[in-house]
Formats: sequence, structure tokens, C-alpha cells
Amino acid sequence: MPKTLGASKLRKRRPLAEGNKTSARELEMFIMNDEPLYRQQWTPIIKNLVRRKKKGTYDSEKAIKLFEYLTKAGSTKYRKEYGGGPDMFTPATRRLAAISLRNDFEGEYKLGQYDNPSFQ
Repeated sequence: MPKTLGASKLRKRRPLAEGNKTSARELEMFIMNDEPLYRQQWTPIIKNLVRRKKKGTYDSEKAIKLFEYLTKAGSTKYRKEYGGGPDMFTPATRRLAAISLRNDFEGEYKLGQYDNPSFQ
């Protein structure tokens, strides 16, 4: 009898509506310029991804997921500081920002930006 996977294993990520590129860029800039978010989340994520790149276990899709945690925290903090409703940064917009942050990381890694021992 063939082994079947549970429903949770088969669940695919449902497609998101199109995000707002301008809002995604605003969220990225806020995250990069907010010192606590940068220090407490961005830096550990980068260190983790650099380690994974060096070990050969880096997964681009999982990197997006890490950056999605950061964009969610950033959007919450942005709304607290500047106001706005819960739909200010939709999940699709946050995902666009996370993809852009991942792309920035991969580009900077290729250029050798993270060869510094502080990122190892």
C-alpha cells in the first residue's frame, strides 16, 4: 500500500494578489533605517544566510520566508509610529519587500560584501 502524505504536507502556498511596489519600497527603506529592527532582526538573518551559503545549504525560497518575518515586524512598527490601517502593507506587499530584500542580499553576497569576519 503506498504511503500517503497528510494534508499539511500537500498544502501549497496560495497565490497572493499583486502587491504595491511603492509601499513595498517604503517598507524596505523603513526597515533599513530603523536601528532596532536592523540590529535585532536584519543582522541575525544575514549572518544565518551567510552561514548557509558557505555550508551549501542555502535555499532561496526559505530566505524569502525569513525576510517575510522581518517585513511583518517592520510593517507593525511602521503602523505604530506613523498610523495607518491593517491593510496598509498587505501580505502581497510585504512579500514583494521580502523578495527585494532577498535579491539585495544575494547581489551583495556575490559582490563579497559579507566576507567580513563579523558576518561569519
